Amino acid sequence: MQHTRAFPLLSVLAAALFPVHAFATETLQTFDQAAPGLIQPGERLRVDGITVSTQDGTTAAIKAVKDPDELASGIAVGAVDDGSTASLKLFFTRPQPSVAFTLVLPASAAPYTALASVLNGREERRQIVAIDHRAMEQRVRVRLHGDDGARIENVALTLGHGAYVDNVTIDTTEAGDGYVIDPALLPQGAMSGHGETDDAIVTPTANLFVGREPTSGTPMLGSRLATGNDVSFVFKGRRDAIEVTLAAPATSDADLEFSASDVAGGGHIYPIHTTHVRRGDTRACFKAPLGTELQALRWTGGNLAIRKIELRSTPAGSCEGQ
Repeated sequence: MQHTRAFPLLSVLAAALFPVHAFATETLQTFDQAAPGLIQPGERLRVDGITVSTQDGTTAAIKAVKDPDELASGIAVGAVDDGSTASLKLFFTRPQPSVAFTLVLPASAAPYTALASVLNGREERRQIVAIDHRAMEQRVRVRLHGDDGARIENVALTLGHGAYVDNVTIDTTEAGDGYVIDPALLPQGAMSGHGETDDAIVTPTANLFVGREPTSGTPMLGSRLATGNDVSFVFKGRRDAIEVTLAAPATSDADLEFSASDVAGGGHIYPIHTTHVRRGDTRACFKAPLGTELQALRWTGGNLAIRKIELRSTPAGSCEGQ
């Protein structure tokens, strides 16, 4: 079921809430799956974990790389080979502590200085790095870090003389790939108000509590209300699927609303699917369409005894949307 209603805005006051498991690695992201062609003003190129768009009315090229090596793969993105300049913005699906990429200037081009900038949430340039390409230094590996521990969501590039960017190394931290909410690790008792950790934001109702399911004794997160519950969870990591496992079969009907975020469009969170949890259900799962990642969950209606909520790259079982 599709919804167009905007996700509620969250005004958060800090309080420790939910533990999260995380596993960090890095991966090399190429553009080799993209078809050669142009990125016109206003268009976007999406590959795993990265969205590329043109800025300032410029046009960019998706083009084959001559003489690929360990720094340059088969397809890259950059300036058109007509001497024009391309202004690019790279959006990262998951904010990164650092980002590395290769800047390449064709051997036939004149020396050139490219600019790389880290943008903050207000699109202000926080770091500006000038990279000089000289006749004997056509390929330069660049690494940018977030300011004062901040993570990088957007990088702006200004390229000319046929220069291009390739082989972007991104941190594939599995933020939330595992238990995002595990009641066994939470303090027992009633919860109320807003809360935030490094990985999750919650707006619970006053009746939200951590306890044990009466029959099995399994740790659970639930509500004392049989109806009228309304709890929102926003995760700072984004994954392909959200799985909800119940500690006991649902005793009354409820709705779980799954929401995605448009990182390239300013991080707007919007609902894309609602699962109706029926009496007796023990699990709910939704996998987002290709090119979309989930970031939020809203529970409304009946009482649920939640055993765990997980963000997953690959669901452990069957999911709606698959």
